[in-house]
Amino acid sequence: MDQCGRFIAANFPTQVLSTADQDQVLKAYMAIWREVCHFSTVSLGRNGGQKSAGMPDIDADEVNSKRAVYLRTQMRLVLRSQMDSAEKVKQYAECISKANMVVDSSNGDLRQYSGIARELVAFYPDVAGKLADQMHKQLVDWLGGSVESPLILLLMHTAEALQPQAIETGLELVDECIGVYFKRK
Repeated sequence: MDQCGRFIAANFPTQVLSTADQDQVLKAYMAIWREVCHFSTVSLGRNGGQKSAGMPDIDADEVNSKRAVYLRTQMRLVLRSQMDSAEKVKQYAECISKANMVVDSSNGDLRQYSGIARELVAFYPDVAGKLADQMHKQLVDWLGGSVESPLILLLMHTAEALQPQAIETGLELVDECIGVYFKRK
C-alpha cells in the first residue's frame, strides 16, 4: 500500500488535488484510492473491520495504516505541486479537517489513530521557510478552534515524528496541544 502511495505522489499529476482540473479517469482513480484506503467517516463495524457478506473483518490497525498512507500521499502531492503557498496551506487545512472527521467518527480506542495524526506533521522536516511557518500556524489555529477534538491528544504524541530535524516545532506543538486541551469544557 505504501509503495502505491509513493508511486501516486511521485508520478501522478498534481491536478488530482483539484476537482476542477481533473480528467475523468484520474478523478475515478483517486476516488477508488480513497476507498481502498478506507478514508471515510463511515463506521467500519466491530473491531474497526468492514463486514461484507463472505468477507472477513478487516483489522483496525490495517485500516488505520491505509488511512495514514492516504494522508501521506495527499501531503506529498501538495508539497510537489506548483501551487502557491496559500493554496498549499488551504490543502493542508483540508487534510487536517478530513483527518479530524475520520478520528471523530471512531468508536474505538483513539490510540489506533496515532498514525493518522503523525502524518499531519511528519512532512514538516521536508518543508522549509515561510511555507513551513504557514503550515504550522494553520495547524495551531485549527487546534485553537477545535478544543473538543480527539485529534488534540493524538497530535500531542506526534512530536517524536519530528525529531531531530524539527524538535523545536515538535515541542511547540506539544505546548499548544496541552494549552488547548485544558480549554475543554
